[in-house]
Amino acid sequence: MQTKPLLYVIDDDSLTAQMIEDVLGEQYEVRSCLNPLQALQQVVELKPQLILLDISMPEMDGYEVCRQLKADFDTQDIPVMFLSGLTTLEDRMAAYDAGGEDFMAKPLEFALLGAKLEALSRHRQQREALAQQASYATATAMTAMSNAAEMGQVVQFARKVMLCGDMTCLAKELLEVADSYGLSAAVALRNQSGALEMNQQGELSAMESGVLQLIATCGRIVAMGQRAAFNYGGVTLMVRNMPLDDEERLGRLRDYLAAIAELAAARLDTLALADLAESRGAMLALQQQVVAREASLRKVLNSVQACVTSMEQQRRDDRFLATALLESMLGDLEREFIHLGLTDSQEAKLSMVLRSASDRILSLYGGDFQALESLKQVLTDMPQPAN
Repeated sequence: MQTKPLLYVIDDDSLTAQMIEDVLGEQYEVRSCLNPLQALQQVVELKPQLILLDISMPEMDGYEVCRQLKADFDTQDIPVMFLSGLTTLEDRMAAYDAGGEDFMAKPLEFALLGAKLEALSRHRQQREALAQQASYATATAMTAMSNAAEMGQVVQFARKVMLCGDMTCLAKELLEVADSYGLSAAVALRNQSGALEMNQQGELSAMESGVLQLIATCGRIVAMGQRAAFNYGGVTLMVRNMPLDDEERLGRLRDYLAAIAELAAARLDTLALADLAESRGAMLALQQQVVAREASLRKVLNSVQACVTSMEQQRRDDRFLATALLESMLGDLEREFIHLGLTDSQEAKLSMVLRSASDRILSLYGGDFQALESLKQVLTDMPQPAN
C-alpha cells in the first residue's frame, strides 16, 4: 500500500487544522501542532512533505518559524505555504522574504488549497529529481576525473620508465606508481643480467621474497583476496591492499596495473638487450685490441727476423774480411823473417804464435754465429700471430 504524503499544519487555531484534515485527509496524512516551538522539533523528526504555516501565533510568529526551518539543513527543502488572515502586500512580501513557497489567505478555499498543494508537491518532486540528476552528474564527473587521473598515472609511468637505465630505477618507478594509487606493493625483476626484489620500505623479508618467487609461476593475473599479482615476462608486481569494497575502482586498477606491469616487462627486455649489446661491444673492442696487438707483434717479429738475418750476413762478411786481413798480415810477416836474422826454429815458433792468435781472433766470430743461430731457432719456434 502506497503511503500518503505527510502534510504538517502549524496553527494555533485547532479548528483550522481539523478542517484541513477533514477535507484533505484522503490525499494526505495530516498532522498538526498548535505550538510553534514544539512544531520546530517535530518537523525535524517527522520530515513532512509539505507544511502549512500560520503567521499570527503566540511565542513565535510564522515568519520566524519559516526562517528557522529554512536555516536548518534537514528541513530547508520542505515547501512551506503560509496561511493567514493578513493579506496585505507587505504581509505577502514578508512571507516570501522568510522563505515561503506560497501564500493563501484565510478563510481557506479548499479546492484552491488542494490545487496549490499539488503544485508544491510536484515542484518538490521535480526539484528532488533535478537534485538526483545533479548528484548523478557530479558523481559521474568525479568518476571520469578519477579515471583520467588514474589513466594519467599509466601515461606518466610509460614516460618515466623509458628513461630507466637499470633494474633499480625500474623497480622504484613501479613502486612509486603503486603508491600514487594508494597501494602497498612489492616487485621482483628478472632478466639475463640478474634479479632484483624490492618493496616500498626497501628490502623484502624472507617470507615475502618466497611468496614473490612462488606467485611468479601462477599465471598472468592472480587474485587472492586483497592481494593481487601481475606477472609479465620478468616482472612480478604484487599488491597487498586491492580495494575490494569498490568493485568499479577494483576493475580499473586491475587493468591499469596489468598495463603497467607489461610496460615494465618491455623495458626490462630492452635493458637486457642493451646489456647484451654492451657486452658484445666490449668483446668486439677487445678483439680489435687483440688484432691490433697481433699486428704490432707481427711487425716486431718481422723486424727482429730481418735484423737477425742482417746481423748474420754482416758477421759472415766481417769474418771473411778479418780472415783475408789476417792471412795478408801473416804473409807479410813471414816474408819479413829473412830480414830479421832469425833462425829457422825461431821463425817457425813465431809463425806458430801468429797463426794461433789469428785462429783465436777468427774463433770469436763462431760465438756470434752460435748466438745468431739460437736466436733464429727461438724465432722459428715462437707461435706466429694469426693473419
